[in-house]
Amino acid sequence: MHTKARTTVGVAVGSMALIASLIGCGTDAPPRSVGTTTQTPAPPPGGSGSVPGGPTGGGGPEGGAGSIPGGPTGGGGPGGGGGEIPGGPTGSGGPGGGSGCIPNVGCVNVP
Repeated sequence: MHTKARTTVGVAVGSMALIASLIGCGTDAPPRSVGTTTQTPAPPPGGSGSVPGGPTGGGGPEGGAGSIPGGPTGGGGPGGGGGEIPGGPTGSGGPGGGSGCIPNVGCVNVP
């Protein structure tokens, strides 16, 4: 008699638990979601004058010929040609040409 009563009670309790789990009653049931929204986190701020993953900046300008930024001034240009001084007197004329000979023509006296 005791065995039959225990079996009936066990079946009834098991059936109620099964029905409760199918219905989803109780505090363990997950809440129904109507819609989900996702927020994209803001990217970290870039460094001054740079964009992460951006192109590399171009090279700086080439230095001037014969000059060093912040360095000494370049020396003077080359001296004037022979017989001429910048700001000075004009050189005298050269000597007259001598008599020259042209092959197969003859010699000619050039004054």
